[in-house]
Amino acid sequence: MKNQCPLLKELDITIRKRPFDSSEILIPATGLPEYLLEATRCLTKITLQNRQRRTEIWSSEVFLALAQNQHIRSFTVPNILAEWTLNLQGFPPGTYFRKINRITTSIDESALAMLAPHISDVVKLDLKVYGPSLRLIATVASLPALVFLRLSFDGCNGTGAVRGEDLMLLAKNCPGLFILHIIGNGLLTSVDINDATMDGMARGLPNLIDLKLHLLGGSLTENALLSLGHRCPGLKSCSITARVNYEDLFNIDQENLFPALRILQTYQREPMTCPSDPVGIASRLQQAAPLLDCLHYYDDDCTFENFDEFREAIREAYGDRCKLIDMQPMIGSGSR
Repeated sequence: MKNQCPLLKELDITIRKRPFDSSEILIPATGLPEYLLEATRCLTKITLQNRQRRTEIWSSEVFLALAQNQHIRSFTVPNILAEWTLNLQGFPPGTYFRKINRITTSIDESALAMLAPHISDVVKLDLKVYGPSLRLIATVASLPALVFLRLSFDGCNGTGAVRGEDLMLLAKNCPGLFILHIIGNGLLTSVDINDATMDGMARGLPNLIDLKLHLLGGSLTENALLSLGHRCPGLKSCSITARVNYEDLFNIDQENLFPALRILQTYQREPMTCPSDPVGIASRLQQAAPLLDCLHYYDDDCTFENFDEFREAIREAYGDRCKLIDMQPMIGSGSR
């Protein structure tokens, strides 16, 4: 392939069918590693996809060859194992992954800790996190070039946590972030995350345009939204787990509080009571977020009294602009 396709820019290998022997590694330890080590500077992106989740498709040899490649800037791989990253220990930053700036994979906390010193220039990090995770955000905060961060905790089995101090550290060290998604899938607990934490985080991330923060526990309220509105004027999408009282949020005029906001989702463990003045609150919501397209509200029991009245008031305030206003039961906290 090196001789026949010297100008190849992207390599995508997708495994779709389960082999007869499910224990077989589908991308062997020879062939592809040699190609990666000898590939021309034209090859800048590699994707290895596995449609058979129970089958390992690549090996430590392929991983190490990828790490040694001097030109690849972006890779998507099924997973990175901790024992593979042990091969990187003892080598100074810049030895491996010299050009990498975009990574999509599954990984655990220990593997990321060993990988992080070698990917300090990464700007996009999209991770599915498995295994216990207690300080993973602090590790991510060591990557100052980040502008896009998505963490989905799919396999922490209730042993994951996000600490307020780590969110503050992330905002301090990665001020260029404009997309931040931390999705707990009902498995991730917040520790010391409150309205003051969100205010500090929002202060450090003024360029934020898309925020998803789905965690169990925590004590966020409508004040967290106010901080985001004041600190992040470009915010277009906001989805957080919080106890939001819309009447308190918009009990005073907040014109253009969210000048760019189009999607607002709140997940909360406690039922929300209907505003005493739904028409007035809806009108002030329209003034605060004039571009709003979608307003979603989720709780455990769907016990928002007179929700239809509030929904119709919002539709009246926005006309056809706000296309979807909905209330649904929440499956776990931040399960979507």
